[in-house]
Amino acid sequence: MFTAQYAGRCAACDDPIRPGDLCAYNDEVAGYIGDACCGGVSDTVTPERVTPARVMPLSRRIAQALRAEGAFVFKVHGSALMMAGLPDLIGVHHGKFFGLETKMPEGKDPTPIQLLRHKQIRKAGGFVAVVRTVQQALDALRSL
Repeated sequence: MFTAQYAGRCAACDDPIRPGDLCAYNDEVAGYIGDACCGGVSDTVTPERVTPARVMPLSRRIAQALRAEGAFVFKVHGSALMMAGLPDLIGVHHGKFFGLETKMPEGKDPTPIQLLRHKQIRKAGGFVAVVRTVQQALDALRSL
C-alpha cells in the first residue's frame, strides 16, 4: 500500500507515481491514476486497455524514424473516451493520411476491432498497415 502522496500506480510497471512525476514516455507531468512513469501509456486507462510496456518503445522508435523522414505523426493513447481499435500511430506524409498498428515481432495479430478500423480507413482513402519493426514502418511510409 502507498500513502496519499501518490496519485496511483503506473499503468505499465505498477510502480507508485506522484502528481508532478514526469512520464518517461512523453515527458508529460503525471497527475492522475493511469499515468505511466516508465514508458507505458500516459492517459487514463482501464487495466484491460493498457498497451504492454514493451510495445511502447517500438512505437516511439517508429514515430521518431517517421518524423526524420518528414512525416507528421503522433501516438494514439487508448482510453475509455477514445474510439476503440484506432492504429497506434497516425500521421500525414506528403499530404497522405496513414495509420500504423505497431506489434512486437513475436506479438499477436490485430484484434477484430482493429481490423474493422483498418477497413474503415482504407474505405475512406487512407493507408493503414501493421508493422513489427522500424524498417517495416519506413517501407510502409515510402510506399505512400
